[in-house]
Amino acid sequence: MLAGRASDPRARLDTAQVARLVGVPPRRLRQAVGAGLVTPLRDGRGRMRFDFVDIVLLRTMRGLLEKRVPVRQIGAILASLRRQIGERPITRLSVYADGRRVVAWDGASRWQPDSGQFLFNFDAAQVMRGACKVAHFRAPARAHRPDLSADDWCDLAMELEDSSPLEARAAYHHALDLEPTHVTAHINLGRMLHCDGNLTSAEVHYRAATEVEPDNGLAWYNLGVVLEDAKRPKDAVRCYEHAVEHDPELADAHYNLALLYEQRDHHPSRRSVGSAASSRARPAHARPGVVLGTAAARLIPTDVDDATVAVGDREVRLTNLRKVFWADLGLTKGDLIRYYVTIAPVLLPHLHDRAMVMKRYPHGAAGQFFFMKRAPTPRPPWIETCSIEHASGNVIDFPMIQDVPALLWVINLGCIDLNQWYARCDDVDRPDYVHFDLDPGPGATFAHVCKSALLVDEGLRALGFPTYVKTTGSRGLHVYVPIVRGPTQHEVWELTKRFAIDLAARHPDLMTAVYKVAKRPAGRVLVDYNQNAWGRTLASIYSVRPTPQASVSAPVTWDEVRRGIAIEDFRIDNVPARVARRGDLWAPLLATRGRVDVRPLLGDAAARRRRS
Repeated sequence: MLAGRASDPRARLDTAQVARLVGVPPRRLRQAVGAGLVTPLRDGRGRMRFDFVDIVLLRTMRGLLEKRVPVRQIGAILASLRRQIGERPITRLSVYADGRRVVAWDGASRWQPDSGQFLFNFDAAQVMRGACKVAHFRAPARAHRPDLSADDWCDLAMELEDSSPLEARAAYHHALDLEPTHVTAHINLGRMLHCDGNLTSAEVHYRAATEVEPDNGLAWYNLGVVLEDAKRPKDAVRCYEHAVEHDPELADAHYNLALLYEQRDHHPSRRSVGSAASSRARPAHARPGVVLGTAAARLIPTDVDDATVAVGDREVRLTNLRKVFWADLGLTKGDLIRYYVTIAPVLLPHLHDRAMVMKRYPHGAAGQFFFMKRAPTPRPPWIETCSIEHASGNVIDFPMIQDVPALLWVINLGCIDLNQWYARCDDVDRPDYVHFDLDPGPGATFAHVCKSALLVDEGLRALGFPTYVKTTGSRGLHVYVPIVRGPTQHEVWELTKRFAIDLAARHPDLMTAVYKVAKRPAGRVLVDYNQNAWGRTLASIYSVRPTPQASVSAPVTWDEVRRGIAIEDFRIDNVPARVARRGDLWAPLLATRGRVDVRPLLGDAAARRRRS
């Protein structure tokens, strides 16, 4: 929760740390304290120590200043927010401003912080429609439960790292208070301290992890990185050697060790890692069995436009690597390729053996795009294709992304998002899942989408269906159900049509299944079943989308949907770290077990067609 002040002094940050975290100079922090806008505590030496409530207020202050809200009004707003946070538990808080009026929203109520006046949805919508979100915070309500175990606190900390770093650190400390030998908490807390520049404290936690588990390769690797950052290369070499001894598959440790060997020229089996290897790997997160392709991604050069990259015995020619694809973010085509190489270990299984519809953006995310089905020629001989006959009689050879070289080749064509066939190539008419595309119409919000998704989940679970949800990366959510292969694509379409129409009829004020835009009521969420039609595709899991934020179609949990998420929470810059921590939340869609047989629900007409 956002309620209360952190009592543990270790959960508080000093002025320099807060300045980096919030993005304001220390001088501005001291002015805010002097004006009474925030009220940090003082330690035994009189130094200011800031907690999570202070961070909330300071981030809000920065956003309001950027929107040119008058300073006097900002003071009233921050005082109101501090009072609200102290009076009642708030697990979510967003602040919107249009330069004149400000609205705060905690997920249930909307109010004007400067006046304390609560607003009707219509009044709030008028402000929020033309306003910018200047601050957003989220913390799970279970953060103050007294019955959590050390593992629970550690899991909670991992959830909080992206949205609430200070709360995450406090949760790791709680885990260590309960279990001082908790290795994951030591590694992850050490990593947070390390990234914050506190090398001494980070080293203490990494060493504690190696003492508890001397064979923990990740702990040795992180210790090596912090020692190298501390200009102690000899000690770092010994740690990297321990890391690769205990975890031979830890590619980042091999990578950094090779660089040190090369720099110091003291190892008989020195390996050259090439001119592209210009930066060391950074400290890693203790993760649930997911090793991403971070080392491979660093082999994509940043200092040239064109390059040939060797992946095993295959070579891929990459072009225009420094071409800007997201001007406002400064992201290039090379950055896009590096993201996909990093995420490849969890992405590729979802694409394997499936035809790929290419959506090419030769001029970047804001430029014109075009669709392309047939694999272009000339192409490398190792690009596998899937031949699909269409109703016209034409047979089209779609490319398939079977491995990293094929992924590189497709993304190099200018594909930002990936759109794969629903069925595998050996039977392109029998899909492996059904899905619903929840899209907000004019007047509907993403909060309406989340509410609709929960109702879709409820309806599907009533039928005994397991469900999995992801953001579209654009405006809505996708809900998927893994099914036993057998029904045709048309039969699946009929099933989802019946379900969508029935569900929308039971919630007419929230949802619609009317597909024609002209007949669709405003302010509703479309439960789109038509994307299950033959030949249609949706953006794949982990696809980057051509949005201003470079958002990603990311798997989420139903608990996250209930708590409240935003499309912009999942981006090209933070999804790999999330996946490294939490694993592939959509792995069950790949499993043989846990799939539902929908044939009993297909109806008599479908059964007669199958018999004939």
